[in-house]
Amino acid sequence: MSTAAADSDAARADSASRPTSRYMELVEAFPLRPIRTDDQLAAATAVMRSLLGIELSVDEADYLDVLGDLIRAYEAEHHPMPQVTQGDILRALLEDRGVSQAELAAATGIADSNVSAMLANRRGISKANMIALGKFFGVEPGRFLV
Repeated sequence: MSTAAADSDAARADSASRPTSRYMELVEAFPLRPIRTDDQLAAATAVMRSLLGIELSVDEADYLDVLGDLIRAYEAEHHPMPQVTQGDILRALLEDRGVSQAELAAATGIADSNVSAMLANRRGISKANMIALGKFFGVEPGRFLV
């Protein structure tokens, strides 16, 4: 372990035993307890957003980490995300760009029947097709991995 990592771990251990006044302010504003309602979720999300994109102290980062876990747990139970397929991703990109299936096939060299099968989730998207689709749409090929 590097000296910087060890120092960071030591700072975290110290802050865990002696929370700062800022940490206590955050806990008073929104206590770190299980989220049970959508109103609590909205409040937790607002607190989380207020902490994103700014330089955080160790205590603030710890608070945000636990708050994120509480938000994820509530959302997983009460607002689960639907399973997204490769075909769903491809369809969304087509619709977003206003491109037809035939235009995509012609531009990428992927057979129209294969594009149709991918959109219907009857055929997975191969690595070679992920690369071709990524180039066409200007996205990372890994975007098609699910």
